[in-house]
Amino acid sequence: RNNQIMDRISLASFDVIRTVTELDCEEARSDHVADGLTELRQDKQEQGLFLALVGDAFIGIVAGSLSLAGKATAASANAILGGVLATGIGGAVTIFLSVDHEFLHPRNHLTELSDPKEFSPLFPDSVWRYLVTSRDLSGDTIRDELMRRWEHDGRLGVPGSEDARRRETLLFGAGGTYDVRDLRVRSEMLNHLKSAVLQMGQDLNALMYELM
Repeated sequence: RNNQIMDRISLASFDVIRTVTELDCEEARSDHVADGLTELRQDKQEQGLFLALVGDAFIGIVAGSLSLAGKATAASANAILGGVLATGIGGAVTIFLSVDHEFLHPRNHLTELSDPKEFSPLFPDSVWRYLVTSRDLSGDTIRDELMRRWEHDGRLGVPGSEDARRRETLLFGAGGTYDVRDLRVRSEMLNHLKSAVLQMGQDLNALMYELM
């Protein structure tokens, strides 16, 4: 009988490894896209700064030339125009700097946690039972703790807000248009879930040593 228990522990350990590997890949994929968008935004910031500097220099040259020619009124008008242009450039740069990316995840492990169920098509049975089985008299499960943590830390936005509804649809759905912040949040949530599954692996190891 001891051998049968050890066999079951070994199989469950393989389930842990498989799940952690897949979660790790999804986390890395989110981080990779977020890093790429961050680099793109930095490039755009440098280009936007260049445009602003060139615009200021051009306005200064024109105003100075008009002043030397004794045309104070024209110089003042140019200064006003320069302010309008600078504001326009600033607004354009703000739009220019917004970067997002279509990011899809049809196999979304976070979706499974958002809607508790008896079985999950994405998690091995042993791992899923570990996540949704209450561990004490309070009835709380690891899944409950993760959802509360994400809500408390603000990763899902302010409860009831438009941003929260948008983010829940994005993070717990099949994907959509992500910005860098949303990608980082997804990566962090996957990391928390991965840590919970790794804890299962540690519990299995402790049980195995007790039986040896």
